[in-house]
Amino acid sequence: MAWGPGLKGGIVGKPATFVVESIGTDVGVLGFAIEGPSQAKIECEDKNDGSCDVRYWPTEAGEYAVHVTCDEEDIELSPFMAHIVPDNNTNHPEKVGETKYTDYLLTISDFRLKLVAFGPGLKGGLVGDPAEFTIDTKGAGTGGLGLTVEGPTEAKIECSDNGDGTCSVSYLPTEPGDYLVNILFENVHIPGSPFRADIQMPFDPSKVVASGSGLKKAKVRLFCCFYCSAILSSSSFSPN
Repeated sequence: MAWGPGLKGGIVGKPATFVVESIGTDVGVLGFAIEGPSQAKIECEDKNDGSCDVRYWPTEAGEYAVHVTCDEEDIELSPFMAHIVPDNNTNHPEKVGETKYTDYLLTISDFRLKLVAFGPGLKGGLVGDPAEFTIDTKGAGTGGLGLTVEGPTEAKIECSDNGDGTCSVSYLPTEPGDYLVNILFENVHIPGSPFRADIQMPFDPSKVVASGSGLKKAKVRLFCCFYCSAILSSSSFSPN
């Protein structure tokens, strides 16, 4: 499966990113191709956990088809259509008495840099437990704040305004894997976004089994032996 903001859109000259995760052990050869108005450089980083981070650099605006293939066949939903927009930080002609568009963009950028997100939910968590983090918007000015979480399954998001310039956010992952937490201000990612969170299955003591003679009797000053085994489960969590 594949997910991430780079499968939906991006900005000319900026890396558009997404994640590809393989399911199971019998995986074929992965491939990537980008079709669009310009040739796009592609980079892929193997995370050695069954997933890889992919980046491509579009150099012209327009619609791009992002192909993710396995054994030269498109995976489900591929090709993904990404809408690439111009980089608005380029200079625009100005008129007398008119504020330069680039100055406005720099102001928005300054506001965006004042937003800070922190908390354990931006790094990882456990299936079935709310992954929590905080967004500090002090000094960011007025603007639209956007939140999305992308991963192996849809995660319910809850956000509450603390009334002090911060908001508390939580999302509920129901399957293990890598999740991308996207935080945007005025449709632009804040520093550090998207955040990559590693969600793991919780430890279940009921699946640990101990056996052996050492659990029944032992002799003083002599070693006794017993064994412990754990049953791993990859089943999905179903919230009540």
